[in-house]
Amino acid sequence: MTKKLRHDILKCYLTTKLTPKQKLVLVGYLQKTGQIPPLTTVGQLLNIDLDQAEEFVQDLTSPAMTEMSEWILADHPFITIADKNYPTQLHEIYMPPLLLFYQGNLELLQTPIVSMVGSRHYTSYGQVAVRQLIPPLVAQGITVCSGLAQGIDGLVHRTTIGCHGKTIAVIGTGLDRYYPPANKSLQQLLAKKGLVLSEYLPQASPLRWHFPHRNRIIAGLSQATVVVEAGQKSGSLITANMALRENRDVLAVPGPIDEEKYVGCNQLIQAGAKPVLTATDILDELQL
Repeated sequence: MTKKLRHDILKCYLTTKLTPKQKLVLVGYLQKTGQIPPLTTVGQLLNIDLDQAEEFVQDLTSPAMTEMSEWILADHPFITIADKNYPTQLHEIYMPPLLLFYQGNLELLQTPIVSMVGSRHYTSYGQVAVRQLIPPLVAQGITVCSGLAQGIDGLVHRTTIGCHGKTIAVIGTGLDRYYPPANKSLQQLLAKKGLVLSEYLPQASPLRWHFPHRNRIIAGLSQATVVVEAGQKSGSLITANMALRENRDVLAVPGPIDEEKYVGCNQLIQAGAKPVLTATDILDELQL
């Protein structure tokens, strides 16, 4: 990919004049032609009028856009949807991210990936489940992905590192923000020994809508998603549902039928998710 194409994709990502879907359409055009289309073609391609097309083109060439893009290019590594090392499985999802900022080892994106997510307030049962399931996955060379949230997510990352395994965190802030603050040292460790990804600009705050939105990336990167301890309204169910929508395998650790913390997992199993009793259940699903 040329530097110009990379720069143009970055500008498409940065512009506020287009919807996410319009940006994807435009980047598809860029990949085919290598250049921003003429004004009239912009309008036809994106189904917008000439005034809107002109406003977009002006935004791309504005001093503010130049300053922002140069700041990012200078010191904030990222991969774009047009890069060869952009994960194939992420290409396949609905609304794949145009680009991903990263810290750490990008080669992990080319390994088999399983995501493991769950409650922000786990019990000893959830802790035992994570600590029993992860070592056999690590032994098979599987990279474990989660969201670096409080609770099960953080436990998943720490357990994987403790087993000398590979782990990816997809976060809902800029890479230079730490949320929750208690996971700051863990995030810094993952940036050195694993991989941290974000589709949000450096310095982006932890806005509430960022987190369910980033869940599609966790699900999209993974061949399978495993849910450990999830109540009926758990955010981890969003990840599971996104995985189902993308025709990925979803598995869940069953729990007592009379406890709220396990309602989400039990309902997933009732709806057809594979119950996980041992790591073999996950490996069998992956045919490993």
